Amino acid sequence: MAEVPKPGDAPLESLPVPTVDVISGAESLLGTETHVGITVRVKSSGGPSVLVIPDVKGAKTGAFPVYITKPITLELAKLQKFLANKNVELPKELSDLLKDTSVACNAFYFTANNGPLLMMFTLQFNKGLIGSLTGDPDIGDLFDIEGVSARVFRCSEDKFPALQKYAAELAG
Repeated sequence: MAEVPKPGDAPLESLPVPTVDVISGAESLLGTETHVGITVRVKSSGGPSVLVIPDVKGAKTGAFPVYITKPITLELAKLQKFLANKNVELPKELSDLLKDTSVACNAFYFTANNGPLLMMFTLQFNKGLIGSLTGDPDIGDLFDIEGVSARVFRCSEDKFPALQKYAAELAG
């Protein structure tokens, strides 16, 4: 519980409330049914973002996605657990590489029950990309790596327009 300021104390700093597009994704909710959505302000070392669940009931069934509105940095162990729980098996070389990596999540769009999935990551390597992939640091010393991105993607053709729209909104 926050302390009540006393006379003469410095004023408390007011934290800004993040803006959220109040009708983002609402076109998929049109009809006579009432939908309850929620946005969750999340923060990591990459700064703040918003996790959007446009329809709580529909997210559980896979009828509606869950997504972020801005890139955010993730804890690697939590990302690996999420991927494993969603039956996303990474190649061993990539899994080993992630042990030497910091991960920023640039896009996260998840739909339950094998619906559309789009995750885009920017990777920052602590030991070097090529050396981590090959196990030979001498090869890694030959090249200067500026950055790498990785994508996890699953989508049927009929759902692809939803991911295209999401990517356009995420880009701002």
